[in-house]
Amino acid sequence: MSRRGIGGLSKPPKKYRIKAGILEDGSWFAFETLDEARSEDETRVKILSRLTSKKSRIDHQWRRREIRALVDCIESASTIASSVRMRKHRKRVGGHLEWFRHRTGGDVRFFTLLPANWVYPAGSLHGADAIKLLAALRQALRRKGADRASGWLFAYIDGEYDPTSRTFRLHVHGLASGEMIDVVRRIKNARNLQPEGKSKLPGAVRLPVQFKRMVRTPKKLATYCMKSFWCERPVFEDAEMKPKRPRGKRRINYLQPFAEHLLWQDRWSIQNLALLMGMSVREGRFEVH
Repeated sequence: MSRRGIGGLSKPPKKYRIKAGILEDGSWFAFETLDEARSEDETRVKILSRLTSKKSRIDHQWRRREIRALVDCIESASTIASSVRMRKHRKRVGGHLEWFRHRTGGDVRFFTLLPANWVYPAGSLHGADAIKLLAALRQALRRKGADRASGWLFAYIDGEYDPTSRTFRLHVHGLASGEMIDVVRRIKNARNLQPEGKSKLPGAVRLPVQFKRMVRTPKKLATYCMKSFWCERPVFEDAEMKPKRPRGKRRINYLQPFAEHLLWQDRWSIQNLALLMGMSVREGRFEVH
């Protein structure tokens, strides 16, 4: 969605390069190492290879040929379904977002949007068109005043799987600065982002628009915008019968949904999954647009 594409970013200045270490608040920033990313890809290949076995029962929508091709792409790190490939992009995008934040100044907030109509039953994720979803989100932001607002916005599509309802929930994480923060706040009144109880859509959640200040851990939030690991997060009811989701990073533990989300990622480039407003990529770095 950007003019030149976030895949064309160069390495950020040394000061803003992403690596594990102690953060400003004293906590440990556990960014994945290259060895950990390679190990994750090996695990993904092992899991996917189970579906290519002739002994494995496979639903009609799954083609062994496509899965074998995906395995080859993960092994060569030529797809964003590869942890090694995404680690490279996450390091560059996260570092450049931090650099851009310091160059432009002003208040910057991390946000998450969980649209109720971005929920897909297992087996139907292929019907989710990332380009159309982000185009609709762009129009929704424009209707709330994005074209007239100062500041900038970066957002990237993420996903998670709920084994209880057997659904994928797509959503976006991002950063907004200046008046764009208020634009994102106003979007909560959009039909597909109204909270549970007000929305007529079955996928609505209690807090569809969430914000965090980037005061203590800006590096962690800048890299969290763009994740390479879709979690399994079952929705359950607490003692007060309110829906809850567990925290933490847990691999999708069901074979075909695991393959489905990787096949979906393999369809896209990182440019297809990113939304940039008020900013663009020029000469290998982010600039105000």
